[in-house]
Amino acid sequence: MQSRFILMEGGTVLLAVFLMAGALILSEMIRSQFSSGVQRLHKQIALQSQIHNAFDGTVLAFWRFHGSGDPHLLEEYRDSSGELRMLTKQDLDTAVAGPDQQEAENLLVAEVLGNTGAKVVTLEDSTRLDTVLKARLTRCSAI
Repeated sequence: MQSRFILMEGGTVLLAVFLMAGALILSEMIRSQFSSGVQRLHKQIALQSQIHNAFDGTVLAFWRFHGSGDPHLLEEYRDSSGELRMLTKQDLDTAVAGPDQQEAENLLVAEVLGNTGAKVVTLEDSTRLDTVLKARLTRCSAI
């Protein structure tokens, strides 16, 4: 009788250890998924903050040059403008290369089609989509 009790107690402890190990593995998997998203969001916020600061610096440098006409201030404006372009290009590259690219493309198509719910794309819809895409590419290349 006592050996059965010890065997049952050992089985219960073993089951508890397996359940705790499973819970630990599951929590680690969930944590890694959430932390990767948070890290990506943190990088995007930091980049947006850099873009904001570079934009403010570019505007300030422009107005300083505009008021004085000093060639040194023109060089400062060009440097800050180049930094802003580089950061904006980096932002566009990360936005396009992100894992949500297909979802962004689907949202763009839905935006152009006006969320009509139509599954068939007409020639007019295709032309509007091409026009919007060309306008956005032109805007991005101008930066």
